[in-house]
Amino acid sequence: MRIKKILFLTLTFFIFSCGGGGGGSSEPPAPIFPSISLPSGLTVDGGAEITVAATISDPQGRLLSRSWTIEISGGKDFDFTSTNSSVTFKAPKNQEDQTATIKLSYTYRGEIPSGGTTAPTLSREISAQVQMKAVIPDTPTNFDGVSGMSQSSDFSWDISDGTATYRLYYSSSSSLTNSDSFVEIEGESRNASFIVRIPNNTTEYWAISAVNSAGESALSSPSVEITTVEPASEITNQPNTSNFNLTKMDEWGNELSENASEWSCVKDEVTGLIWEVKKDTNRTFGDDGLRDLDDKYAFYDSTNVINGFNDFGDKNVSGTDCFFAVDGSTDYNCNTEDFFKSLNSQPSGEHFCGKTNWRLPTPKEVIQLLDLNEASPNFPEDYFDGSNNIIGAEETYWTSDQVDEAAPSDQFVVTFNRDNGITEYASKTKELAIVSVSGVDSEQNQEVNFSVECFEWNQESNWRPYEYMITDAKEFAANKANQTGDDWRLASIKELIHFADNMPKGSNILSSSKTPSSQVYDDWALKIIENDDYSEKKGQIKIRDALYGTYHICLSKY
Repeated sequence: MRIKKILFLTLTFFIFSCGGGGGGSSEPPAPIFPSISLPSGLTVDGGAEITVAATISDPQGRLLSRSWTIEISGGKDFDFTSTNSSVTFKAPKNQEDQTATIKLSYTYRGEIPSGGTTAPTLSREISAQVQMKAVIPDTPTNFDGVSGMSQSSDFSWDISDGTATYRLYYSSSSSLTNSDSFVEIEGESRNASFIVRIPNNTTEYWAISAVNSAGESALSSPSVEITTVEPASEITNQPNTSNFNLTKMDEWGNELSENASEWSCVKDEVTGLIWEVKKDTNRTFGDDGLRDLDDKYAFYDSTNVINGFNDFGDKNVSGTDCFFAVDGSTDYNCNTEDFFKSLNSQPSGEHFCGKTNWRLPTPKEVIQLLDLNEASPNFPEDYFDGSNNIIGAEETYWTSDQVDEAAPSDQFVVTFNRDNGITEYASKTKELAIVSVSGVDSEQNQEVNFSVECFEWNQESNWRPYEYMITDAKEFAANKANQTGDDWRLASIKELIHFADNMPKGSNILSSSKTPSSQVYDDWALKIIENDDYSEKKGQIKIRDALYGTYHICLSKY
Protein backbone atom coordinates (compact mmCIF):
# COMPACT_ATOMS: atom_id res chain seq x y z
CA MET A 1 0.00 0.00 0.00
CA ARG A 2 1.39 3.42 -0.96
CA ILE A 3 0.83 6.47 1.26
CA LYS A 4 0.62 9.85 -0.36
CA LYS A 5 2.39 12.89 1.01
CA ILE A 6 1.02 14.47 4.18
CA LEU A 7 0.07 18.07 4.77
CA PHE A 8 0.03 19.16 8.42
CA LEU A 9 -2.12 22.05 9.53
CA THR A 10 -1.65 23.31 13.09
CA LEU A 11 -4.14 25.49 14.89
CA THR A 12 -2.91 27.80 17.63
CA PHE A 13 -5.19 28.94 20.38
CA PHE A 14 -4.69 31.99 22.61
CA ILE A 15 -6.35 31.88 26.04
CA PHE A 16 -6.89 35.15 27.82
CA SER A 17 -7.49 35.58 31.57
CA CYS A 18 -10.02 38.11 32.61
CA GLY A 19 -9.44 40.00 35.86
CA GLY A 20 -12.13 41.80 37.75
CA GLY A 21 -14.00 42.26 40.85
CA GLY A 22 -14.94 39.49 43.11
CA GLY A 23 -17.86 37.42 42.54
CA GLY A 24 -17.97 33.76 43.15
CA SER A 25 -16.48 31.01 41.01
CA SER A 26 -18.57 29.05 38.52
CA GLU A 27 -18.24 25.58 37.08
CA PRO A 28 -16.62 25.39 33.59
CA PRO A 29 -18.96 24.37 30.81
CA ALA A 30 -19.15 20.70 29.98
CA PRO A 31 -16.64 19.76 27.20
CA ILE A 32 -17.97 19.42 23.66
CA PHE A 33 -15.41 17.56 21.60
CA PRO A 34 -14.94 18.13 17.83
CA SER A 35 -17.07 16.13 15.42
CA ILE A 36 -15.64 15.48 11.91
CA SER A 37 -17.04 13.26 9.15
CA LEU A 38 -16.21 12.50 5.49
CA PRO A 39 -18.68 11.68 2.70
CA SER A 40 -19.15 8.13 1.40
CA GLY A 41 -19.84 6.55 -2.00
CA LEU A 42 -17.47 8.85 -3.84
CA THR A 43 -16.39 8.13 -7.45
CA VAL A 44 -14.36 10.04 -9.99
CA ASP A 45 -13.42 9.28 -13.59
CA GLY A 46 -9.78 9.03 -14.55
CA GLY A 47 -8.55 12.41 -15.70
CA ALA A 48 -11.22 14.31 -13.69
CA GLU A 49 -10.76 16.38 -10.54
CA ILE A 50 -12.53 15.78 -7.24
CA THR A 51 -12.67 17.64 -3.91
CA VAL A 52 -13.44 15.69 -0.76
CA ALA A 53 -14.69 18.04 1.96
CA ALA A 54 -14.97 17.20 5.65
CA THR A 55 -18.00 18.23 7.74
CA ILE A 56 -16.54 19.78 10.93
CA SER A 57 -18.22 20.83 14.19
CA ASP A 58 -15.96 22.36 16.86
CA PRO A 59 -18.03 24.76 19.02
CA GLN A 60 -15.39 25.06 21.75
CA GLY A 61 -12.42 25.46 19.38
CA ARG A 62 -10.67 22.36 20.65
CA LEU A 63 -9.01 21.36 17.33
CA LEU A 64 -5.25 21.67 17.46
CA SER A 65 -4.00 20.24 14.10
CA ARG A 66 -5.19 18.44 11.02
CA SER A 67 -3.34 16.43 8.32
CA TRP A 68 -4.47 14.70 5.13
CA THR A 69 -3.06 11.52 3.57
CA ILE A 70 -4.16 9.44 0.57
CA GLU A 71 -3.38 5.74 0.25
CA ILE A 72 -3.74 3.80 -3.03
CA SER A 73 -3.64 0.04 -3.49
CA GLY A 74 -2.60 0.15 -7.15
CA GLY A 75 -2.41 2.34 -10.21
CA LYS A 76 -0.46 5.53 -10.65
CA ASP A 77 0.76 7.96 -8.05
CA PHE A 78 -0.69 11.48 -8.04
CA ASP A 79 -0.39 14.73 -6.14
CA PHE A 80 -3.07 16.56 -4.14
CA THR A 81 -3.70 19.87 -2.39
CA SER A 82 -5.55 20.41 0.87
CA THR A 83 -7.04 22.97 3.21
CA ASN A 84 -8.23 22.68 6.81
CA SER A 85 -11.44 21.14 5.62
CA SER A 86 -10.88 19.54 2.18
CA VAL A 87 -8.51 17.70 -0.13
CA THR A 88 -8.47 18.03 -3.93
CA PHE A 89 -6.79 15.82 -6.55
CA LYS A 90 -7.01 14.87 -10.20
CA ALA A 91 -7.58 11.15 -10.62
CA PRO A 92 -5.01 9.51 -12.91
CA LYS A 93 -6.04 7.47 -15.93
CA ASN A 94 -5.50 3.89 -14.80
CA GLN A 95 -5.83 0.63 -16.71
CA GLU A 96 -8.59 -0.53 -14.36
CA ASP A 97 -10.65 0.81 -11.45
CA GLN A 98 -8.58 1.74 -8.39
CA THR A 99 -9.49 2.84 -4.86
CA ALA A 100 -8.03 5.85 -3.06
CA THR A 101 -8.44 5.97 0.73
CA ILE A 102 -8.65 9.55 2.01
CA LYS A 103 -7.54 9.91 5.63
CA LEU A 104 -7.89 12.92 7.91
CA SER A 105 -5.88 12.76 11.14
CA TYR A 106 -6.45 15.44 13.77
CA THR A 107 -5.58 16.32 17.33
CA TYR A 108 -7.68 18.21 19.88
CA ARG A 109 -7.76 19.29 23.56
CA GLY A 110 -9.32 16.80 25.88
CA GLU A 111 -10.98 17.44 29.22
CA ILE A 112 -8.86 18.77 32.08
CA PRO A 113 -8.74 15.98 34.61
CA SER A 114 -10.00 16.54 38.14
CA GLY A 115 -7.43 18.45 40.13
CA GLY A 116 -5.39 19.11 37.03
CA THR A 117 -4.53 22.32 35.24
CA THR A 118 -3.67 21.11 31.68
CA ALA A 119 -5.90 19.44 29.15
CA PRO A 120 -4.39 16.42 27.44
CA THR A 121 -3.89 16.32 23.63
CA LEU A 122 -5.97 13.60 21.98
CA SER A 123 -5.85 12.30 18.39
CA ARG A 124 -8.23 10.61 16.00
CA GLU A 125 -8.32 9.50 12.35
CA ILE A 126 -11.24 9.16 9.99
CA SER A 127 -11.25 7.92 6.38
CA ALA A 128 -13.32 7.71 3.24
CA GLN A 129 -12.84 5.84 -0.02
CA VAL A 130 -12.96 7.26 -3.52
CA GLN A 131 -13.34 4.87 -6.43
CA MET A 132 -11.26 6.11 -9.36
CA LYS A 133 -12.96 4.76 -12.47
CA ALA A 134 -10.98 3.60 -15.48
CA VAL A 135 -11.96 5.38 -18.67
CA ILE A 136 -11.46 4.30 -22.29
CA PRO A 137 -8.02 5.52 -23.37
CA ASP A 138 -7.61 8.14 -26.03
CA THR A 139 -6.69 6.92 -29.50
CA PRO A 140 -2.87 6.91 -29.72
CA THR A 141 -1.56 9.75 -31.86
CA ASN A 142 1.32 9.98 -34.35
CA PHE A 143 1.07 6.32 -35.32
CA ASP A 144 3.60 5.43 -38.03
CA GLY A 145 5.46 2.46 -39.50
CA VAL A 146 8.50 1.84 -41.69
CA SER A 147 7.81 0.50 -45.16
CA GLY A 148 10.32 -1.38 -47.29
CA MET A 149 11.59 -3.76 -44.60
CA SER A 150 11.75 -7.55 -44.95
CA GLN A 151 9.00 -9.58 -43.24
CA SER A 152 8.70 -6.88 -40.60
CA SER A 153 8.18 -3.22 -39.78
CA ASP A 154 9.12 -0.78 -37.03
CA PHE A 155 6.01 0.94 -35.65
CA SER A 156 5.86 3.93 -33.30
CA TRP A 157 3.16 6.01 -31.60
CA ASP A 158 2.57 8.39 -28.71
CA ILE A 159 1.67 6.82 -25.34
CA SER A 160 -2.01 6.92 -24.43
CA ASP A 161 -2.60 7.21 -20.66
CA GLY A 162 -4.36 4.32 -18.97
CA THR A 163 -3.70 1.80 -21.72
CA ALA A 164 -3.31 -1.86 -20.78
CA THR A 165 -2.61 -3.12 -24.31
CA TYR A 166 -2.23 -1.59 -27.74
CA ARG A 167 -3.76 -3.34 -30.72
CA LEU A 168 -2.11 -2.94 -34.08
CA TYR A 169 -4.73 -3.84 -36.70
CA TYR A 170 -3.83 -4.78 -40.26
CA SER A 171 -5.69 -5.56 -43.48
CA SER A 172 -5.29 -5.52 -47.24
CA SER A 173 -7.91 -2.78 -47.21
CA SER A 174 -7.21 0.77 -46.10
CA SER A 175 -10.61 0.86 -44.35
CA LEU A 176 -9.68 -0.91 -41.15
CA THR A 177 -12.18 -1.89 -38.45
CA ASN A 178 -11.98 -3.56 -35.04
CA SER A 179 -13.00 -6.84 -36.67
CA ASP A 180 -9.72 -7.08 -38.61
CA SER A 181 -6.71 -9.07 -37.45
CA PHE A 182 -4.42 -7.44 -34.94
CA VAL A 183 -1.18 -7.82 -33.01
CA GLU A 184 -1.45 -7.06 -29.30
CA ILE A 185 1.32 -5.17 -27.50
CA GLU A 186 1.22 -5.11 -23.68
CA GLY A 187 2.26 -2.18 -21.55
CA GLU A 188 1.08 1.38 -21.26
CA SER A 189 4.60 2.78 -21.54
CA ARG A 190 5.23 1.08 -24.89
CA ASN A 191 5.47 3.55 -27.73
CA ALA A 192 7.18 1.38 -30.35
CA SER A 193 7.22 -2.22 -31.54
CA PHE A 194 9.14 -4.30 -34.06
CA ILE A 195 6.45 -6.46 -35.71
CA VAL A 196 7.61 -9.59 -37.54
CA ARG A 197 6.19 -12.45 -39.60
CA ILE A 198 4.70 -10.11 -42.19
CA PRO A 199 4.82 -11.90 -45.57
CA ASN A 200 7.24 -10.31 -48.00
CA ASN A 201 6.25 -8.49 -51.18
CA THR A 202 2.80 -7.61 -49.85
CA THR A 203 1.08 -4.31 -49.04
CA GLU A 204 -1.00 -4.01 -45.88
CA TYR A 205 -2.65 -1.15 -44.03
CA TRP A 206 -2.15 -0.69 -40.31
CA ALA A 207 -3.89 1.28 -37.53
CA ILE A 208 -3.68 1.29 -33.73
CA SER A 209 -6.10 1.40 -30.82
CA ALA A 210 -5.69 1.50 -27.02
CA VAL A 211 -7.48 -0.94 -24.71
CA ASN A 212 -8.11 -1.23 -20.95
CA SER A 213 -10.80 -2.60 -18.66
CA ALA A 214 -13.17 0.21 -19.62
CA GLY A 215 -13.05 -0.62 -23.33
CA GLU A 216 -11.21 0.14 -26.56
CA SER A 217 -10.49 3.45 -28.22
CA ALA A 218 -11.24 4.26 -31.80
CA LEU A 219 -8.66 3.25 -34.39
CA SER A 220 -6.07 5.76 -35.51
CA SER A 221 -6.76 7.41 -38.84
CA PRO A 222 -5.66 7.50 -41.56
CA SER A 223 -4.19 4.00 -41.76
CA VAL A 224 -0.49 3.52 -42.44
CA GLU A 225 0.51 1.72 -45.65
CA ILE A 226 3.28 -0.85 -45.19
CA THR A 227 4.93 -2.75 -48.05
CA THR A 228 7.43 -5.50 -47.25
CA VAL A 229 10.30 -6.19 -49.63
CA GLU A 230 12.39 -9.32 -50.06
CA PRO A 231 16.10 -8.52 -49.72
CA ALA A 232 17.97 -8.51 -53.01
CA SER A 233 20.54 -11.24 -53.60
CA GLU A 234 21.32 -10.97 -57.27
CA ILE A 235 24.77 -11.94 -58.44
CA THR A 236 26.64 -8.86 -59.57
CA ASN A 237 29.44 -10.67 -61.40
CA GLN A 238 31.86 -8.50 -59.43
CA PRO A 239 34.69 -10.12 -57.46
CA ASN A 240 36.09 -9.15 -54.06
CA THR A 241 39.44 -7.96 -55.31
CA SER A 242 40.28 -5.72 -52.36
CA ASN A 243 38.56 -4.94 -49.06
CA PHE A 244 35.31 -6.62 -48.05
CA ASN A 245 32.04 -4.73 -48.06
CA LEU A 246 29.82 -6.85 -45.80
CA THR A 247 26.49 -6.08 -44.11
CA LYS A 248 24.96 -7.91 -41.16
CA MET A 249 21.31 -8.97 -41.44
CA ASP A 250 18.74 -10.12 -38.90
CA GLU A 251 16.82 -13.39 -39.26
CA TRP A 252 14.01 -11.56 -41.10
CA GLY A 253 16.30 -10.15 -43.79
CA ASN A 254 16.80 -6.59 -42.53
CA GLU A 255 20.16 -4.88 -42.63
CA LEU A 256 21.78 -4.12 -39.28
CA SER A 257 24.46 -1.73 -38.14
CA GLU A 258 28.07 -2.85 -38.22
CA ASN A 259 28.24 -2.96 -34.41
CA ALA A 260 25.15 -5.18 -34.03
CA SER A 261 25.77 -7.93 -31.48
CA GLU A 262 23.44 -10.54 -33.01
CA TRP A 263 22.83 -11.35 -36.66
CA SER A 264 21.82 -14.34 -38.78
CA CYS A 265 23.10 -13.61 -42.29
CA VAL A 266 25.72 -11.51 -44.03
CA LYS A 267 25.31 -9.81 -47.39
CA ASP A 268 28.34 -9.37 -49.59
CA GLU A 269 27.67 -5.99 -51.20
CA VAL A 270 30.29 -6.66 -53.87
CA THR A 271 29.16 -10.04 -55.18
CA GLY A 272 25.46 -9.55 -54.27
CA LEU A 273 25.30 -12.86 -52.39
CA ILE A 274 23.68 -13.39 -48.97
CA TRP A 275 25.39 -15.96 -46.73
CA GLU A 276 24.07 -17.96 -43.80
CA VAL A 277 25.92 -17.53 -40.51
CA LYS A 278 26.07 -20.81 -38.62
CA LYS A 279 25.25 -21.17 -34.92
CA ASP A 280 26.75 -23.09 -32.04
CA THR A 281 30.08 -24.79 -31.50
CA ASN A 282 29.25 -27.14 -28.64
CA ARG A 283 29.44 -30.39 -30.59
CA THR A 284 25.80 -31.24 -29.98
CA PHE A 285 23.79 -32.27 -33.02
CA GLY A 286 20.50 -30.53 -33.70
CA ASP A 287 20.22 -28.32 -30.63
CA ASP A 288 20.19 -25.12 -32.71
CA GLY A 289 17.84 -26.16 -35.48
CA LEU A 290 18.69 -25.96 -39.16
CA ARG A 291 21.55 -23.51 -38.61
CA ASP A 292 23.45 -25.74 -36.20
CA LEU A 293 27.13 -25.79 -37.13
CA ASP A 294 27.51 -29.27 -35.68
CA ASP A 295 24.97 -30.98 -37.96
CA LYS A 296 26.27 -33.20 -40.75
CA TYR A 297 24.67 -34.22 -44.06
CA ALA A 298 25.42 -36.59 -46.92
CA PHE A 299 25.29 -35.15 -50.45
CA TYR A 300 22.06 -35.91 -52.32
CA ASP A 301 20.47 -34.46 -55.48
CA SER A 302 17.49 -36.37 -56.87
CA THR A 303 17.70 -34.46 -60.19
CA ASN A 304 21.33 -35.27 -60.97
CA VAL A 305 21.60 -37.50 -64.04
CA ILE A 306 25.04 -37.81 -65.71
CA ASN A 307 25.51 -39.48 -69.09
CA GLY A 308 22.19 -41.24 -68.69
CA PHE A 309 22.99 -42.56 -65.23
CA ASN A 310 21.49 -41.50 -61.95
CA ASP A 311 24.09 -39.91 -59.74
CA PHE A 312 21.86 -38.81 -56.90
CA GLY A 313 24.28 -39.43 -54.08
CA ASP A 314 23.28 -40.71 -50.66
CA LYS A 315 19.84 -40.00 -49.17
CA ASN A 316 21.27 -41.10 -45.81
CA VAL A 317 18.00 -42.44 -44.40
CA SER A 318 19.74 -43.81 -41.32
CA GLY A 319 21.74 -40.68 -40.53
CA THR A 320 21.30 -39.32 -37.03
CA ASP A 321 23.71 -36.40 -37.01
CA CYS A 322 21.35 -33.57 -37.96
CA PHE A 323 18.37 -31.59 -36.72
CA PHE A 324 15.88 -33.77 -38.62
CA ALA A 325 16.97 -36.89 -36.78
CA VAL A 326 16.93 -35.15 -33.41
CA ASP A 327 13.51 -33.69 -34.22
CA GLY A 328 12.19 -37.16 -35.02
CA SER A 329 11.08 -36.12 -38.52
CA THR A 330 10.07 -38.85 -40.95
CA ASP A 331 9.86 -36.48 -43.94
CA TYR A 332 13.50 -35.43 -43.99
CA ASN A 333 16.79 -37.27 -43.84
CA CYS A 334 20.28 -36.01 -43.13
CA ASN A 335 21.20 -35.01 -46.68
CA THR A 336 21.76 -31.75 -48.54
CA GLU A 337 18.57 -31.85 -50.61
CA ASP A 338 16.31 -32.33 -47.60
CA PHE A 339 18.18 -29.59 -45.74
CA PHE A 340 17.40 -27.00 -48.41
CA LYS A 341 13.90 -28.36 -48.89
CA SER A 342 13.26 -27.54 -45.24
CA LEU A 343 15.16 -24.25 -45.18
CA ASN A 344 13.34 -22.94 -48.25
CA SER A 345 9.85 -24.05 -47.19
CA GLN A 346 9.41 -22.12 -43.96
CA PRO A 347 5.95 -20.54 -43.55
CA SER A 348 5.24 -17.26 -45.30
CA GLY A 349 6.58 -14.42 -43.18
CA GLU A 350 9.17 -16.68 -41.56
CA HIS A 351 11.56 -17.23 -44.46
CA PHE A 352 15.14 -17.38 -43.24
CA CYS A 353 16.64 -13.91 -43.79
CA GLY A 354 13.70 -13.23 -46.10
CA LYS A 355 14.83 -15.68 -48.81
CA THR A 356 13.53 -18.96 -50.23
CA ASN A 357 16.29 -19.73 -52.74
CA TRP A 358 19.03 -20.96 -50.42
CA ARG A 359 21.51 -23.34 -52.05
CA LEU A 360 25.03 -24.71 -51.84
CA PRO A 361 27.75 -22.30 -52.96
CA THR A 362 30.22 -22.97 -55.74
CA PRO A 363 33.92 -23.24 -54.81
CA LYS A 364 34.54 -19.93 -56.61
CA GLU A 365 31.86 -18.20 -54.48
CA VAL A 366 33.43 -19.51 -51.29
CA ILE A 367 36.91 -18.40 -52.33
CA GLN A 368 35.65 -14.91 -53.12
CA LEU A 369 34.63 -14.60 -49.47
CA LEU A 370 37.86 -15.90 -47.96
CA ASP A 371 40.00 -13.72 -45.75
CA LEU A 372 43.46 -14.46 -47.10
CA ASN A 373 45.09 -12.53 -44.27
CA GLU A 374 44.45 -15.54 -42.04
CA ALA A 375 47.03 -18.29 -41.86
CA SER A 376 44.27 -20.76 -42.65
CA PRO A 377 41.94 -19.15 -45.23
CA ASN A 378 38.56 -18.53 -43.68
CA PHE A 379 35.49 -16.31 -43.83
CA PRO A 380 36.03 -12.89 -42.16
CA GLU A 381 36.02 -13.54 -38.44
CA ASP A 382 34.12 -10.39 -37.48
CA TYR A 383 31.13 -11.61 -39.48
CA PHE A 384 31.25 -15.43 -39.51
CA ASP A 385 32.05 -16.63 -35.99
CA GLY A 386 29.92 -19.76 -36.38
CA SER A 387 31.29 -20.80 -39.76
CA ASN A 388 34.79 -20.23 -38.51
CA ASN A 389 34.21 -22.87 -35.85
CA ILE A 390 36.05 -20.93 -33.21
CA ILE A 391 36.74 -23.94 -30.96
CA GLY A 392 39.39 -25.01 -33.46
CA ALA A 393 38.13 -28.16 -35.15
CA GLU A 394 38.27 -28.37 -38.94
CA GLU A 395 34.97 -28.00 -40.78
CA THR A 396 34.41 -29.26 -44.31
CA TYR A 397 31.46 -27.93 -46.33
CA TRP A 398 29.72 -29.24 -49.40
CA THR A 399 29.75 -27.19 -52.61
CA SER A 400 27.46 -27.43 -55.64
CA ASP A 401 30.21 -28.55 -58.03
CA GLN A 402 30.87 -32.20 -58.80
CA VAL A 403 34.11 -33.67 -60.03
CA ASP A 404 34.74 -33.55 -63.79
CA GLU A 405 34.77 -37.25 -64.59
CA ALA A 406 32.69 -39.59 -66.71
CA ALA A 407 30.78 -41.19 -63.85
CA PRO A 408 31.25 -38.85 -60.89
CA SER A 409 30.89 -40.29 -57.44
CA ASP A 410 32.63 -37.38 -55.75
CA GLN A 411 31.70 -33.79 -54.97
CA PHE A 412 33.96 -30.80 -54.44
CA VAL A 413 34.12 -29.54 -50.86
CA VAL A 414 35.85 -26.66 -49.08
CA THR A 415 37.75 -27.08 -45.86
CA PHE A 416 38.36 -24.29 -43.34
CA ASN A 417 41.19 -24.23 -40.80
CA ARG A 418 43.50 -26.17 -43.08
CA ASP A 419 47.07 -25.00 -43.65
CA ASN A 420 47.04 -25.23 -47.43
CA GLY A 421 44.35 -26.06 -50.00
CA ILE A 422 40.83 -24.79 -49.44
CA THR A 423 39.20 -27.12 -52.01
CA GLU A 424 39.14 -30.89 -51.91
CA TYR A 425 36.80 -33.63 -53.03
CA ALA A 426 34.77 -36.13 -51.03
CA SER A 427 32.53 -39.12 -51.58
CA LYS A 428 28.85 -38.16 -51.56
CA THR A 429 28.28 -40.72 -48.84
CA LYS A 430 30.34 -38.74 -46.33
CA GLU A 431 28.56 -36.61 -43.75
CA LEU A 432 29.80 -33.01 -43.94
CA ALA A 433 28.61 -29.55 -42.95
CA ILE A 434 26.55 -27.05 -44.96
CA VAL A 435 26.93 -23.30 -45.30
CA SER A 436 24.11 -21.79 -47.36
CA VAL A 437 24.13 -18.96 -49.88
CA SER A 438 21.32 -17.06 -51.59
CA GLY A 439 21.81 -15.42 -54.95
CA VAL A 440 20.73 -15.80 -58.56
CA ASP A 441 21.93 -14.24 -61.80
CA SER A 442 18.58 -12.73 -62.74
CA GLU A 443 19.72 -9.59 -64.53
CA GLN A 444 22.40 -8.45 -66.92
CA ASN A 445 25.41 -7.67 -64.80
CA GLN A 446 28.01 -5.00 -65.25
CA GLU A 447 31.33 -6.26 -66.54
CA VAL A 448 34.33 -6.05 -64.26
CA ASN A 449 36.78 -3.23 -64.84
CA PHE A 450 39.80 -5.46 -65.32
CA SER A 451 40.94 -8.40 -67.40
CA VAL A 452 43.30 -11.30 -66.79
CA GLU A 453 45.63 -12.74 -69.39
CA CYS A 454 47.99 -15.69 -69.11
CA PHE A 455 51.29 -15.42 -70.94
CA GLU A 456 53.86 -17.86 -72.26
CA TRP A 457 50.99 -20.09 -73.43
CA ASN A 458 49.90 -21.41 -76.81
CA GLN A 459 47.48 -24.04 -78.01
CA GLU A 460 50.10 -26.29 -79.64
CA SER A 461 52.64 -26.73 -76.92
CA ASN A 462 50.55 -25.58 -73.97
CA TRP A 463 52.85 -24.23 -71.28
CA ARG A 464 56.40 -23.63 -72.37
CA PRO A 465 58.97 -25.72 -70.53
CA TYR A 466 60.11 -22.83 -68.37
CA GLU A 467 58.10 -21.32 -65.57
CA TYR A 468 58.55 -18.46 -63.14
CA MET A 469 59.60 -17.75 -59.59
CA ILE A 470 58.19 -14.71 -57.77
CA THR A 471 61.07 -12.39 -58.71
CA ASP A 472 60.80 -13.40 -62.37
CA ALA A 473 57.02 -12.95 -62.31
CA LYS A 474 57.21 -9.41 -60.95
CA GLU A 475 59.92 -8.52 -63.46
CA PHE A 476 57.83 -9.96 -66.29
CA ALA A 477 54.83 -7.85 -65.24
CA ALA A 478 56.94 -4.67 -65.01
CA ASN A 479 58.47 -5.27 -68.47
CA LYS A 480 55.02 -5.93 -69.96
CA ALA A 481 53.69 -2.66 -68.52
CA ASN A 482 56.69 -0.71 -69.83
CA GLN A 483 56.45 -2.22 -73.30
CA THR A 484 52.73 -1.67 -73.77
CA GLY A 485 52.03 1.36 -71.61
CA ASP A 486 49.15 -0.60 -70.01
CA ASP A 487 48.66 -1.20 -66.29
CA TRP A 488 49.80 -4.82 -66.26
CA ARG A 489 50.42 -6.33 -62.84
CA LEU A 490 50.75 -9.75 -61.27
CA ALA A 491 47.14 -10.89 -60.72
CA SER A 492 45.73 -11.40 -57.23
CA ILE A 493 44.04 -14.61 -56.09
CA LYS A 494 40.57 -13.01 -56.21
CA GLU A 495 41.20 -11.72 -59.75
CA LEU A 496 42.38 -15.15 -60.87
CA ILE A 497 39.41 -16.92 -59.27
CA HIS A 498 36.98 -14.67 -61.14
CA PHE A 499 38.35 -15.94 -64.46
CA ALA A 500 39.28 -19.45 -63.28
CA ASP A 501 37.02 -21.15 -65.85
CA ASN A 502 39.22 -19.69 -68.60
CA MET A 503 42.53 -20.49 -66.94
CA PRO A 504 44.86 -23.06 -68.54
CA LYS A 505 44.28 -26.51 -67.10
CA GLY A 506 47.15 -28.16 -65.30
CA SER A 507 48.64 -24.90 -64.12
CA ASN A 508 50.11 -23.56 -60.93
CA ILE A 509 49.58 -19.80 -61.06
CA LEU A 510 51.52 -17.50 -58.79
CA SER A 511 49.56 -14.52 -57.41
CA SER A 512 50.35 -11.15 -55.88
CA SER A 513 48.20 -11.93 -52.81
CA LYS A 514 50.40 -12.04 -49.75
CA THR A 515 50.11 -14.75 -47.14
CA PRO A 516 50.07 -13.74 -43.46
CA SER A 517 53.42 -12.97 -41.88
CA SER A 518 53.17 -16.23 -39.94
CA GLN A 519 53.41 -18.26 -43.15
CA VAL A 520 56.73 -19.56 -44.43
CA TYR A 521 55.97 -18.58 -48.01
CA ASP A 522 55.11 -15.10 -49.16
CA ASP A 523 52.41 -15.46 -51.81
CA TRP A 524 49.24 -17.47 -52.44
CA ALA A 525 49.07 -19.58 -55.58
CA LEU A 526 46.15 -21.01 -57.53
CA LYS A 527 46.16 -24.55 -58.90
CA ILE A 528 43.89 -25.54 -61.81
CA ILE A 529 43.91 -29.35 -61.91
CA GLU A 530 43.69 -31.16 -65.23
CA ASN A 531 44.43 -34.85 -64.66
CA ASP A 532 43.05 -37.36 -62.19
CA ASP A 533 45.48 -38.90 -59.78
CA TYR A 534 45.31 -40.50 -56.36
CA SER A 535 45.03 -37.19 -54.52
CA GLU A 536 43.46 -34.68 -56.94
CA LYS A 537 40.44 -34.55 -59.23
CA LYS A 538 40.05 -32.89 -62.61
CA GLY A 539 38.40 -29.47 -62.56
CA GLN A 540 39.39 -28.71 -58.99
CA ILE A 541 40.47 -25.21 -57.94
CA LYS A 542 42.93 -25.12 -55.08
CA ILE A 543 44.40 -22.20 -53.16
CA ARG A 544 47.75 -22.92 -51.61
CA ASP A 545 50.64 -20.96 -50.18
CA ALA A 546 53.43 -20.91 -52.79
CA LEU A 547 55.95 -23.65 -52.06
CA TYR A 548 59.39 -23.95 -53.55
CA GLY A 549 59.61 -24.27 -57.33
CA THR A 550 58.40 -22.32 -60.33
CA TYR A 551 54.97 -21.21 -61.40
CA HIS A 552 52.97 -20.11 -64.39
CA ILE A 553 52.12 -16.44 -64.73
CA CYS A 554 48.89 -14.55 -65.36
CA LEU A 555 48.65 -10.76 -65.27
CA SER A 556 45.73 -8.47 -64.64
CA LYS A 557 45.12 -5.16 -66.38
CA TYR A 558 42.82 -2.29 -65.39
